Order: sequence, then C-alpha cells, then structure tokens
Amino acid sequence: MAAMMNCPYCGKLTDPKLGSCLHCGGPLRIKPPQVPGTQAAQAPAHQCPQCKSPVQEGDIICVRCGTNLLTGHKVADEQPEPVEERPRRSVLPALGVTLLVFVLLAALGGLIYYLYQDPVAEARRLASTNVLKAIEILDKYTQKNAEDAKAQLLFGKLTFQAQSFDRAAAAFNTASKLDAANVEAGFLALLAAAKLPGGEGRNQQIATLRRIVEAHPDNKEAWYLLGLALGASEDLAGQKEAFQRAIALDSALNGAHRNLAITQALLGEFPEAAKELDEARRQAQRDGDTAAAAAFIDSLNNRPAEAATALQQALQDGTSVADAARLRLGMILMAEGKPDEALPHLREAKASPNAPPEAAFQFALCLQANKLDTEALTEFERIATAGGPRAGEAAVQMALLYLNQGNPDRAGETIQRAAQLGLASAKFYTVQGCVRLALNNTAEAQQAFRNALQADPSYPPAHLENGLLQVARGALKEGLEELKRYKELAGQEHLGSRAREIELLINQLEQTASQEQPATAPADRAAEGSKS
Repeated sequence: MAAMMNCPYCGKLTDPKLGSCLHCGGPLRIKPPQVPGTQAAQAPAHQCPQCKSPVQEGDIICVRCGTNLLTGHKVADEQPEPVEERPRRSVLPALGVTLLVFVLLAALGGLIYYLYQDPVAEARRLASTNVLKAIEILDKYTQKNAEDAKAQLLFGKLTFQAQSFDRAAAAFNTASKLDAANVEAGFLALLAAAKLPGGEGRNQQIATLRRIVEAHPDNKEAWYLLGLALGASEDLAGQKEAFQRAIALDSALNGAHRNLAITQALLGEFPEAAKELDEARRQAQRDGDTAAAAAFIDSLNNRPAEAATALQQALQDGTSVADAARLRLGMILMAEGKPDEALPHLREAKASPNAPPEAAFQFALCLQANKLDTEALTEFERIATAGGPRAGEAAVQMALLYLNQGNPDRAGETIQRAAQLGLASAKFYTVQGCVRLALNNTAEAQQAFRNALQADPSYPPAHLENGLLQVARGALKEGLEELKRYKELAGQEHLGSRAREIELLINQLEQTASQEQPATAPADRAAEGSKS
C-alpha cells in the first residue's frame, strides 16, 4: 500500500502521487515537470534536504521521501493529532432516569392520595397539629366502622387528650371489647372511666377489669384493681376473692394483704383479718398504712381505744392516708367526749388540700362542741351554701346554734333552708319541733316530734323533746313514758351533764303519777325545753 501524506492545506490524508488533494483540491506540486530542452530544464536541479533526490523549483513535497520542502520535515512527522471523535451517547440511560423519576412521583402521589383517602391515617397525621380536626375525622369514620379496634383506640386517645372523657371512655371500652387481649386498651378504659361521675364510671371499670382478667388470668395488677373497684361498689365477697387471686399470683404484692384484711373485717371475719395484718406487718415493718388499716379494723371491731392508738402510730410512721387517719382519730376523740383533743386533728384534716369532704363537717361539729359558736356558724354556713351531702345537716346545726343563742327567728330561717335542701331525718324533725316551740307554735312542734319518731323510733332526742312537751301540756303519763324511753335508748353514758336532771324529773313524775296530782314543778321544768 502506497504511503499516505497529509494535505498541507486541509491536513487530511491523501495520496502524495496525486497532483492535488482529494479532499480540498489543493496542489501538491506548484509546477509540473518541464519538457527537456527548455530553459527551465536546463536550470540546475534542486535537492531534497532529506534524501538528496532532485526536486523541481516550486515543489512543496518530495515525492520520494515525503519531506515538506518548505519546512524540512517529513510529512508523516507533521501529521496533526487526530481529532478525537466523541462517541455518541446512548439515549437509553436518560430514558431510564426519566422513567425512574416518573415512578417516584407517581408513588409519592399515591402515598398522598392514600393519606388523604384513609381517615385513620389522616387523623394520625393531624394528631400532632390539629387534634379537633383529627377527632372530627375519626368520629365520622368510627360511626360507620365501629368494628375497627385500632381506630377506636386512636379515637379514645385523642378525645382523652381533649378532655372529653365520656367519649374517650366509650371508645376505649369498645376497643377493649373488640380486642380483649389488648391490655393497653383495657387499662386506658379504666383511666377514662375514673373521670366519669357517679357510679357509671365504676361500673365500666368493673366490666373492663373482668374482661382483662378473663383474657389474662395471670395479671395480678388487674385482679388487685378489680378488688379495689368491687370494694367501692360494696361487693365485699367479690373484693375478697379478687384480692385472694392477686395474692395467689404474688404473695408480696404491695398492699394486697392489708386490703384483704380490711375486707375480711368488713365481712366480720376478724380472726382472718388479724392473720392478714400480721402478714402485712411481716412484709413491711413499721408501715404507716398497715397501722391505719389496723385502726380501721379496730373501729369496726368496736375497739375505739385500740383504734386511736393505731391511728396515732400510723401518723407517726407516715401513711398515705394521713388525712383520713386524722379525721378518724378526731371523730374517735369526739365520740369519747374529748373535743378539745380532737380539734387540732380535725383542723389539720380539714386544711389539707386533699381533705375528705367529711372533714369540714366534723371540724365544724368539733368547733360547736368546744363552744366556739362564731367559728362553727361560719363553717356550717360555708357547707350549707356549697351544697353537697352534708348541706342540710349543716343548716340543722346552724338552727341549733341560733336556738342556743336565743335567736329563734334565725333558727327558723336556717331550719327552713334544711327543709329546702331535702332533709327529712329524725334529727331534722326534732330540731324543727324545738324551733316551732321556741316560736310558740305548740301544735306544729308536736307534729314535728311525731314526724321525728316516725322517721326513726330509736332516736333518743326525739323521745326527750316529745316527753318534755307532753309534760308541759299536762299529759304526764305520756310524758313519763317518753322520758323513760329516752333514758333507755341513750344509756347512762350518753346522758352527760343532764343525767341528774333527767333522773330527778322522772322521779318527780313517777311520784306525781302515783299520787294522781298535777305535776306543776315538772311542767315548769319541761317548759324550759331541751335542745338536741
């Protein structure tokens, strides 16, 4: 194959034997060879600087060796570096990336569509930013899909967060029914039910706990909580069984022996209660709560002195029921006729932020017993105004205080408040009769005393006041019978400072009745009246 050369004009490869470049047409020789005999042919020849071959004037390339006569270099050495042609890029990778982006966008769109089309997922997404909107979405969804346990559970959590406890309790309760094995749903149902008023929440708690222990009979906490709930509903037999099941699963379960002992004492099983208390003391030496439980059991067993000692020990050791312990101790001291010793305990119990509702009423009674009438009236007024289970009784005590102060008009106003509050006890009717008598309404007083005896025939003060009124009216026989009945019911220890006076009055009436003479002196005494 003939050697190729680069065209000096376009740089492309061409045949040096040709007169001009195949690509650009540029001349590879300036002049063609001359005819011999001419003047040019006779001219001295030129030589190639490389191969010394003769060349004609005007030649650019030595046809023998390919030297560029203008530069003195071989054409092969001057070949320019070939221009690197870029390979054509395939369109397939670009198409693949585009397709991948499209797929990802489609997936993202599908996810967004899913979130907005699935109410539960959307509610879960909104829970941290817009709880009310999430509740609205789930409310509509659960109305149509009540069997979705997960949706009910989420709905319960969101409504509990919004403090809509009735809706939360219903949702948790439904979730627990749909999936009894879900302990979380069950215990959340307990928590929400505890926020419900009255016995409704307690009944829901008991039903939920029964489902939990049925699905998980080895759950000691559920058995223990069931015992507490049953005790609150006064199902002592059920409470006892639940505590025993909890102890069987874990004998060292905190508080189980102590509470079982209290339950047994309420059932009258005092020897069994003593054994459980001994076990509770063995597990926790000098435990204030156990001492408080012992005091409660002593109270039930009619041992007030032992109960007072145990309560003092409980307060000394520290107990989680300190307010209740102080209240109970104060009430025991009041019953023993020691209102001065009871007052500091009741004052402290009443002042506690977690004071039992009964503490304020007992404190007011203690103030009255200590003859601190002004303070007592203030406390009773507060209780009567606030309402509640003791409001009517507080109004009755105010009427008694006003009677003792010689203010029957105010006494009449407050006893009327007690009637408006719905009180209808033997004590209420007895005090009402005393107020009517102080206002000179003898007939109304007589009717009030009759109402008291009808409400509770064993209420001693009603017999006393009715007997005194009968004596004042001249019905000595009826009066004597009522006074004797009072003495029998009250007992010598409850007659107090009036025991001697009542004895003298009864003796005088008996003597008068035996002589069948008018009893003027007893009648005068009876007219003075007695305030229950």
